[in-house]
Amino acid sequence: RDRPEFELDDLLARATDRPDLRALAAEIEQADADVRLGGAQRWPALTLGLAWEREGTSEIGLGLVGLTIPLFDHGQGLRDESRARSHRLRGEYGALQRVVAVEVQTAYSVYRGTAAAAEELEQNALPLLDENEALVHRGYESGQLGLSELLLLRHEVIGTRLEYLARLLDA
Repeated sequence: RDRPEFELDDLLARATDRPDLRALAAEIEQADADVRLGGAQRWPALTLGLAWEREGTSEIGLGLVGLTIPLFDHGQGLRDESRARSHRLRGEYGALQRVVAVEVQTAYSVYRGTAAAAEELEQNALPLLDENEALVHRGYESGQLGLSELLLLRHEVIGTRLEYLARLLDA
């Protein structure tokens, strides 16, 4: 009978931590990082290095310097593709947030309805069931009711109790 109490605002706040939302947020971060990478490809890249070479019995150390100048590929393809992907993913993220909010609100409404049904049975039906069962038992012992009537009434009492338990389970 002890049902947990939920607040809709808390449930909505906790729903933002779903794995599918976190995965989409990570994809958005990756797309944004690709945009920044494409922007960095506009600039020349300087590389430095060292090499050792052996010629005969002597070893020679070489210093290497390289400079790539982006004449044709400035990272514009990567930037444009990443911006488009980021824009699409942000739209998907917003849509998924709205779907999650609707799912949580619907589940909360169903919970409140089933909890209210269980409370209604608990307050109005269960006390009367105990009283009716006692009256039926007394009526059977005094001979006013036959066995079939006793069993039929007990069947109805058990059916109502099962309905109550089903409402509790649903809630």
